[in-house]
Order: sequence, then C-alpha cells, then structure tokens
Amino acid sequence: MSLHIEGITKKFDKNSDTNILEDINLNIESGEFICLLGPSGCGKSTLLNIIAGLVEQDSGKITLDGEEITKPGSDRIMMFQESALFPWLTVEKNVRFGMKIAGLSKEEQDKRLEKYLKMVQLYKFKDYNIHELSGGMKQRVALARALCLDCKILLMDEPFAALDKQTINVLREELINIWQQTKKTIILVTHSVEEALFFSDRIVMIGSHPGKVKDIIKIDIPRPRHIESVEFINIRKKLLEALKEEVDKIEKEEHDS
Repeated sequence: MSLHIEGITKKFDKNSDTNILEDINLNIESGEFICLLGPSGCGKSTLLNIIAGLVEQDSGKITLDGEEITKPGSDRIMMFQESALFPWLTVEKNVRFGMKIAGLSKEEQDKRLEKYLKMVQLYKFKDYNIHELSGGMKQRVALARALCLDCKILLMDEPFAALDKQTINVLREELINIWQQTKKTIILVTHSVEEALFFSDRIVMIGSHPGKVKDIIKIDIPRPRHIESVEFINIRKKLLEALKEEVDKIEKEEHDS
C-alpha cells in the first residue's frame, strides 16, 4: 500500500485568496504510523478530511495504490474526537453496523466482532448499552468498529483529546499494541508533542498561515517508548521549540493585523 499526496492546496472558501493548506507533498508507505503535528488552525484536520474524501481540495491530488481519491471509501476509515456511536444500540450492534453495510456474511461478522472486541478488551461488554460506557470505552468501541472494516488506512483526528490523562495513557499503550498486531497504516492528527513522539515512525510538522509541511522528522527511538527516557526528552524539547516558533508566528500575525 502507498499513499501519495501531491501539491494539495485548500482555500478557506472559493472566493478567498487565503489558503488553509498550500502545496502539501507527502508519501506514506504500508504499515507506517504517521502523526500530523502543528498548532491549532494549521490545517491538520483539513488535510486528514481530504485524505478521507470528506473535503475536496482546490488543487493537487491524492492517490492510494495508484487510484485517485475523490470521495470517501471503505479503504479509509476515520475516527474523530467524539466516538460517533449510535447511543440506542449495544456495543455489539454498533460494531456490526459497518460490517452489515459492507455486506459481510454473518459468519464473517461474528469472527471479526470477537477478534477485535477482544483486542480492545471489550468482548465481555458486547451486550452493554453505549450510555453505560466511559469515554475511553466508547473510543475503544469506535476503534473496534473501524478495525472490523479491515481498511487500508486508519485516520484518527485527535481521538483521545476529550479524555482524562490517565485514560489517555492507557489508550495510547493499547493503540500501539493494536497497531503492532494489525500492521495497519495509521495517520493521526495531534497537537501533543508527547503523543506524536510516543506513536510515530515519522512526524510531519505542519506550519501555519498557510499550512505547509515545515519538516518531516523520522523517530528512531526503539519501542516500547518511555517518556522518561533521555532520548525521548531530548527530542521532545526540540519538537516543542519548533512548535513554539509556529505559535509565536501566529500570535505576531494576530498582533500586527
């Protein structure tokens, strides 16, 4: 699998001369864990939505295995900050929903349901209603639902941002374990340097006004990664400095305007 992003530009609106994103170029290979890192408003989520086929770019193109992306597809599944589950359905019925739409047989649904609910440690909760679950458990259900569709790329837009720190730490560990088991290609948007450094094979730093690829940083820290390690702390410091430059630039632009 290969995803090629070529010259992607997106304006604020059709009549605007101001770009949200400008000339974004990036190649992503099968099984990579990529994090898009940058300050708020730099266009990270817009780029993710373009990859998902939910938003149309103004110029440039994105191809997946040679096929141009022009609309949403089952080869790309999106996870948002909110779990986007059906609150009137049980855990099991939520996870089955996408598989039914995809036309999977009952036998295949059963197989995937058990596999991925066990992987996210929720199989014993399959008959629970969604309102009975914590925020972290809801995101696990959303993850299981996405995995059951066996997509090529999992797109994640700050999926842990609304959760408490303790839950975030647990889910980060679980997600990295699931990624290592499934070998999925994951593209995750975050504004957290720590999170990007914990997950990434490569971090794509997005500058702002307009959003451009400022840098691509390959992370060679062995896994499992420990946030207390000297190597982790040193790279985090450099990333924080780079992120602060972008935040300071935004503040200066707003002050001067």
